[in-house]
Amino acid sequence: MCFYDADGETLQLRDVGERSIIKKLGEIIGTDAIADDCALLDIGKSYFVLLTTDTVSKRTHIPDGATPWQIGYYACAVNLSDIAAKGGFPVGLLFATSYPPDSELEVVLEITRGLADCANIYGTSVIGGDTKEGCDITITGIAVGKVKKTMLMRRKGAMPGDVLYTTGTVGRGGTAMVKLLNNTDTQIATRELLEIEPRITLARQIARTGCVTSAMDTSDGLASALYQLAEINDVGFQVEWEENNFPLYKDAVRVSRAFNIPLTDFIFYGGDYEVVFTVRGEVHQEFEKKCRRLHLPVTRIGTVTNKKGVVLLKDGRISSIPNSGYEHFSATHTLPVLKK
Repeated sequence: MCFYDADGETLQLRDVGERSIIKKLGEIIGTDAIADDCALLDIGKSYFVLLTTDTVSKRTHIPDGATPWQIGYYACAVNLSDIAAKGGFPVGLLFATSYPPDSELEVVLEITRGLADCANIYGTSVIGGDTKEGCDITITGIAVGKVKKTMLMRRKGAMPGDVLYTTGTVGRGGTAMVKLLNNTDTQIATRELLEIEPRITLARQIARTGCVTSAMDTSDGLASALYQLAEINDVGFQVEWEENNFPLYKDAVRVSRAFNIPLTDFIFYGGDYEVVFTVRGEVHQEFEKKCRRLHLPVTRIGTVTNKKGVVLLKDGRISSIPNSGYEHFSATHTLPVLKK
């Protein structure tokens, strides 16, 4: 079977986009579970085994000027972020790497140190892998984790009336990307983009409250995550933008002013690696009290609605939020914020 576009041309991956590709792959495999942050294995006891995989290639993911150590750290961290989004903890990682034959040995060793250091920081280790010759530096990780069945945070479960939250801040990845595109503060920006913090401990504390109804990470951007959750749960979201309370990344306002970018554009960027989640409406006040008592960096940013789509409430006005964010095999760099 062949797929064609409106002009009769065979469809290419760039015509379809990553998420549509994943849907079609799920139809072949016979499950939609591959669209989730992790696969689950029920081992018949009180835990699920979590399995996830993520690939980083130097050409696609890594800005010029990044150190080999940062490349390794990032490749490990993005895999751990998926474990965090389920409320789990990692028990081991495997990495399959490919390098051009003219790669310097020290580069390979430093990338490996980055992988190992990141794993150690988050209480786990690299337990195996494979190395081959290739055309580009490519690192594919497999993270193995565990989560108590009572603490598992799924993507599906949000209902109208639930309250929307995010960990940490919004816009770290976007702030870094704008700096890099404008060749300013490049070392800081590279660190912001690659030395991310998988929310392993924080997500487990949130999951332990028993109040969460759905969750996923924001690796592809807040807007993209909300549209995916909206589709999965057949709901809508209203993001409530309060200028002095919305959890923007610390440097976002300065960068916004310097490059004439609306602050709200930062919700479209990928690279934040926070966890966005919903809490049952009837217990959200109790949940917030627990977060304050434990000093958890969690902020309410909206509500779940019964109207399809994602909208922004700002200055008393409601506007539609486009379904945009980082997506492989698509023209994500045509976002208005990236053109400036």
